[in-house]
Amino acid sequence: MSEPVSVPINRRLIKAIGLLSGGLDSTLALVHMHRLGFQVIACHFANGFQAAIHAVKAKPLAIATANRLRVPLKVIDNSRELLQIVKHPARGYGSNMNPCIDCRIMAFRLAFDLMKAEGARFFFTGEVVGQRPMSQRRPVMIDIARAVGVEGYVLRPLSGKLLPPTIPEREGLISRDELLDISGRSRKRQMELARQWGIDSYDSPAGGCALTDPGFSVRLRDELMFADPDVREVQILKVGRHFRLSPQAKAVLGRDADDCQALASLLRPEEPIIEARDMPGPLATIRGDATPDAIRRTAALVLRYAKADPAREHVVAVRRAGQTVEEISVRPAPEAEATTLLVAAEGGCGGYADKVKGKVHGRRSGSE
Repeated sequence: MSEPVSVPINRRLIKAIGLLSGGLDSTLALVHMHRLGFQVIACHFANGFQAAIHAVKAKPLAIATANRLRVPLKVIDNSRELLQIVKHPARGYGSNMNPCIDCRIMAFRLAFDLMKAEGARFFFTGEVVGQRPMSQRRPVMIDIARAVGVEGYVLRPLSGKLLPPTIPEREGLISRDELLDISGRSRKRQMELARQWGIDSYDSPAGGCALTDPGFSVRLRDELMFADPDVREVQILKVGRHFRLSPQAKAVLGRDADDCQALASLLRPEEPIIEARDMPGPLATIRGDATPDAIRRTAALVLRYAKADPAREHVVAVRRAGQTVEEISVRPAPEAEATTLLVAAEGGCGGYADKVKGKVHGRRSGSE
């Protein structure tokens, strides 16, 4: 990389907004602009679709990176707005349920608003030309900025040499020699830069967004077919095993102790918790109508994953607001039934597999 050129300005007085997801590319872009001397303000979107539950806590590495560089961090909760985009993407989905182009347009709009509010001169991202087939092809990157009306204001320092000159370049705030020319899907150059710059903690490359995960996407398609999820319901989609009992009801079972604790933390006091009374096993709940039949079938699933003796009945407790409201005796669900009900790529989605795994809402526009 070329040495920074001399410019007749004090960059410490030049504010720049950096979009920071916590992943490798956005971290490198932030570090690079910080090294060049700009007064960087990091912006992180807590959008509710990070792989971890709880939107604001979903990207601790973004916070850690900003703290290490002593860069102020603005966290914007755009989860409700993104959920509406996911339900009805104007420009379609990628290979799963990821509306990457619409998501990027929203992010740029919010970043531009923050840029104006903070008196910043431009904003920058960690995007790399050709890295993602839907939203990071060169023509699409240009079109996204144009669609928001921020053409020229968005700098992509990792691929800047491969893109049209930006306003900060034309105004002499940064030289083109200080920009990089990374392109393609390989992250070898980024990992080498991370080593050189002492960055040893970042999210796994290409990970972090639940909408690109095939398993999560199957669950989300199921949810959109039978319900109208809110932001909390999206968090529940990330947890445990999901079983479609009927169009009106779904059972959710924790996989392990941590999973059960996470699921319990997302439930309201009045929502049912179903557990085996006399043996260790998963915590479960019901989304939708908790009818007697739904409760009984969920109890049977709890016993199946508790590895209870299938030859006899066992007692399962139903609790609400910390109080046991019912106890029922059932046999464990047969494995074949559990597989059929499972909302997953390998499951039967309660007999609705063909519909659930089909495309719902919107159109395809890429394979990201």
